[in-house]
Amino acid sequence: MAQTTTILSPTATPKPIPAKHTVRSNLILRTLCTIPRTHPLLFCANAISATPLRANPPQKYIYPDPNPEFARAETKKFREGLVKKLSKEKETYGDELDAVVNVCTDGANRRKTQVLEMTNSPRGC
Repeated sequence: MAQTTTILSPTATPKPIPAKHTVRSNLILRTLCTIPRTHPLLFCANAISATPLRANPPQKYIYPDPNPEFARAETKKFREGLVKKLSKEKETYGDELDAVVNVCTDGANRRKTQVLEMTNSPRGC
């Protein structure tokens, strides 16, 4: 009886399958044995050990003292904008508009002063 070889037989030699060539197939495929290998961990370890890393303390930024002229100009601009916005609602504020604007302006100035004091404190917080 003649021996027949099938594809699943361990002694069968596989037949080459023709590759489909397309217009875009301009890549060259190589087997793993032809690609030069370097172990990535050894390469990285050598590069790191050559230049040890050091931690530097962050630079301390010292804020300049506030400029009084600038503060007055900003307060005036804030006050004018607030008066313009709140004067559209005269029925709500009536004759108390100036008092409301003064309270808001004073509160904003206090907050600015607190922020400046905190940023210029010796602890830096």
